[in-house]
Amino acid sequence: MYRAWVEMTAHLDLDRPQSSTPGEFAAAAVDAGMDPDDVDELTRLFEAVRYGDERVTDARADRAVAALRRIESAYAGDEP
Repeated sequence: MYRAWVEMTAHLDLDRPQSSTPGEFAAAAVDAGMDPDDVDELTRLFEAVRYGDERVTDARADRAVAALRRIESAYAGDEP
């Protein structure tokens, strides 16, 4: 779960990455051309586990990885 979030956000250009919120990372990801639905899915999962009372389950981890893979597949297709 956390690894998927880190992978999605690792290459985003934010002015203050150490103090940026998940919403700010999500907005930057969408601005960078990532699919809003996949970004939203991964962001909601991350927030639920990181800031909420949800546990990392196999189902949540699978959903996070699936969203990341879709992002990677689509986003990598934009590179020359």
